[in-house]
Parts: sequence; C-alpha cells; structure tokens
Amino acid sequence: MLTAALASGVRGAVVLSSGFGEAGPAGRGRQAELERLAERGLLICGPNCYGVFHIRQGACQFSADVRSPCGPAGWGSFSQSGGFSHAIGEYLMQQRRVGAQLHRLVWQPGRLTVEDYVEFLVEDPATTVVGAFVEGFKQPERFHRAAARARELRKPIVVLKVGRSENARQAMLAHTGSLAGTPEIIEAALTQWGAVRVSSINEMIDTLALLSARPAIAVTAGGSGSPAGLGGECGRAADAADRAGIELPALSDASV
Repeated sequence: MLTAALASGVRGAVVLSSGFGEAGPAGRGRQAELERLAERGLLICGPNCYGVFHIRQGACQFSADVRSPCGPAGWGSFSQSGGFSHAIGEYLMQQRRVGAQLHRLVWQPGRLTVEDYVEFLVEDPATTVVGAFVEGFKQPERFHRAAARARELRKPIVVLKVGRSENARQAMLAHTGSLAGTPEIIEAALTQWGAVRVSSINEMIDTLALLSARPAIAVTAGGSGSPAGLGGECGRAADAADRAGIELPALSDASV
C-alpha cells in the first residue's frame, strides 16, 4: 500500500501498526522495506506509534483520544513512547491549560528519527520549549548540532531519557528495537549539550509548564526566591538550589 501511495505522489505516512524492527527477523524484513521506501523520498512517522498532531495547523493523524486541546502556545514535544507523550500532552493541556504548537508521538522510527524531530522543533519559530522522551539516539551528532542551535535561540530542550538499568535497556530493545546506549556517556553528553534533564513524567510536565510561561515572566537581575513555611524545608530548598547552581540572595530590608 505504501509503495502504491509513494508512486501516486504521497510524500508522508504515519504507520501506527507494530511488528517491524522490534519483532524478530520477519519484522526486521518489514522494517527494511520501510527504509527502502524512505530512501525513495517517503517521510515516515512510526511504525508502532500513536501518530502526530499539530495544533497550530489543525492537523491530527493520531490514534488516541484528544480532549479539546488548548490553543497554540510555546511548547512542542515528541516521544518514543506514545503512552507517555499522550500523558504529558493531556496533563499540560487539560490540567495546566498550556497549549502546544506541535505534539508528535513516535515510537520506532522508520526514517524520521529523534534528531529529525528535534531539528524541526528547534527551527520552528513558534516553538519556545522542546520536550523529548527518548529511549535511544540514532544520530547523536545531529542532536548535538540541534542543541547548539537551540542555545543560540535561547530555546530549552527538556529531555527524559530512559535506559539506565540493564532491564530498561532490554525493554527498549523489545519496544523499539533501538539501543539505549551507555547511560554514563549519554548523561554526560546531554549535560554537555545543555539539555534540561528530568527524571520523571511529573518533572517533565512541571518543567515544560514553567518554561512555557517564561516569555511572560519579567526577568530582572538577581537570583531566585523559595517561599517555605518550615525551617527544615528552607534548609532543604537551600541545599537543592546550591546543587543546581541557583543563587538565593538575601532579602532586602523592605521585603523582610
């Protein structure tokens, strides 16, 4: 079907079904066929994915329910887990009322890779924050270049990377057929590239919501403040700020 579509002039496809690179020799054969179609010019999102929706353009090639999304805002995301990315989008748009520019959900890439989505979102003028749930990289040097470009544009890239444990790496192979990579090397590279690293879905949601509001926040000279009602909590917050390199300046006399 995809071969006929390409011959008819179709230039893009969303492949929702599974049974490709993660499904043994037969699946890898089907994956190779997708790769051949991609080499002939067919842009493929998937296979084994939820799909893609682009709120600003009103485009939705998506297999899960989407409840009345908010209008366009500054964040765009993609994920190698459809379920996780759907959860991130639902919480941000429904509970936090933070709209999105682009929300792509991609599991196993047939041709379009993590790096393609990063490059697109970094260069998209309407996207101010990029979110990414990543199992493995195919072309890390391209991610490095995109991250450098994001720094030039003052556009944060928030990354939730999984695959630290051996069990997680085996799960990634079964899920998408991709290698998660050596965790220490990848974490060091993400830090060097300036990515904002988070360790949970809740932290991803909070970080995207906060950074999406950043253009509306007046930035002035000085540090950050952390209100607390407990002395012990003040000490814990101060330690956390110190580890993160965040300055907590003394309050002015007027504030005191």
